[in-house]
Amino acid sequence: MDSLKLAVRTPETRVSLKNPAIEARPTLKEISWVGGFLDGVAIPLSTDLTSLIGGRGTGKSTAIESLRFVLGLSPIGEEAKRDHDGIVSGVLKSGTVVKLLVETNSPAARTFTIERSVHNPPVVRDESGIATSLQPNDVIADVEIFGQHELAELTNDSSKVASMLQRFQGKDELTAEHVDILNKLKLNREGMARAEEERAQLEDELADIPRLEEQVQHYTDTDVPTRLSEVTRLTQDEAVFAEAIDRVTAAEKSLTALTDAHLVTKLKAKFKNVDDSANANYLKRAEAASKELASRLSALAAEAQVALQTASAEIKAAETEWLDAVREQRDEHNEVLRNLVEEGLEPNKYLDTTKALEELKAKESRRSSIATSLQELLTEGSAARSGDSG
Repeated sequence: MDSLKLAVRTPETRVSLKNPAIEARPTLKEISWVGGFLDGVAIPLSTDLTSLIGGRGTGKSTAIESLRFVLGLSPIGEEAKRDHDGIVSGVLKSGTVVKLLVETNSPAARTFTIERSVHNPPVVRDESGIATSLQPNDVIADVEIFGQHELAELTNDSSKVASMLQRFQGKDELTAEHVDILNKLKLNREGMARAEEERAQLEDELADIPRLEEQVQHYTDTDVPTRLSEVTRLTQDEAVFAEAIDRVTAAEKSLTALTDAHLVTKLKAKFKNVDDSANANYLKRAEAASKELASRLSALAAEAQVALQTASAEIKAAETEWLDAVREQRDEHNEVLRNLVEEGLEPNKYLDTTKALEELKAKESRRSSIATSLQELLTEGSAARSGDSG
């Protein structure tokens, strides 16, 4: 009853509306072997169900793997792949030819023979035995073969189970809502990946803070920090400007796709087969929408470029004015630095270490923004998944 309730809840994913007894479909008619363990054997295949019954070593697995072999299919499971390769090389062996008789119904009823010898690709022959350029899936469409041990193997790997059940997705029958959900999940995954990468990169950089703090700590027993306190303050100010420039640069990289001229050119490209259509008025609306989008994106790109340039110019102007404002202070600091050098206290090493430390500390605030972004993405992803009832 639980299974029935689940099926009724989302019937489009679990209930076939076509009667398999009357639906025309390609069929496998017979498999046979020339050479090898099953030389001269031919097994007729039922259109509904064929059962292979026999003791150990009678060739049941060989028959199943021969079907997979002649159709050019590969097992999903790794252990099943090893078993399959072992049967091909150790049981079928070189020189053995496997033949599969197939009947198709679209676009017209025809009979083909798919044959394959070990170490060679499958060959599709027509009714007269002439080799065609067709591939097995051209005449028999999608065929799925699973062995008993392979199914047991797949149950231990959720990704492999998902791969096996992919056929039930119904690629040609997805609703607009389902497609929208899948697109949202794709964008969500990509956003999560970018945020995770940004967080990992930031944490790698911030991992150097303890080492730099320890180096700075070595100077606390001297009067260097006190005598250079104003210099340190200026170093902190410089770190703010450096962080501001980094943020603008990051924004510029994020807008690279939007400001790509190729994107606008592609959107403005002339559509084919519009004017000569009886429904040209509808097609021209789609064409106009694409061109309108190109114009809007061009405007947004231009606006974004102006905003980036304005921000960069303002940061540089502020930094220049700041440099003018602290010039006299810097001259006084230079005298202090010369005195410390004469005393052998290595002020430059202290300042370089302090500067590197302050630049990293200025980036620490990004942690919270990245964490917020990740939480928002997780919430969006959960909301999208909850809407995917399929």
